[in-house]
Amino acid sequence: MRYWNLQAKQSGDNISMESYVEGLKAMGVTRVVWETQRDIKVCAECEEKDGKIFEIDKIIIPLHYNCRCNLRPYVK
Repeated sequence: MRYWNLQAKQSGDNISMESYVEGLKAMGVTRVVWETQRDIKVCAECEEKDGKIFEIDKIIIPLHYNCRCNLRPYVK
């Protein structure tokens, strides 16, 4: 049962992030900044991306299982 609860949570997280990204696109945002939680739980993959700017169309969702990162609109 725990497995199915985790899967349901991850599906909800994925849908939420996809909706957020689509909303940013609808507002004309073309680039985003990758932000981690900046704590000891951050994985090496995400730590490498922290603070970097990415084209919004090149972001892959889900970021990864149980990812706690966020995407912030890039404003010059």
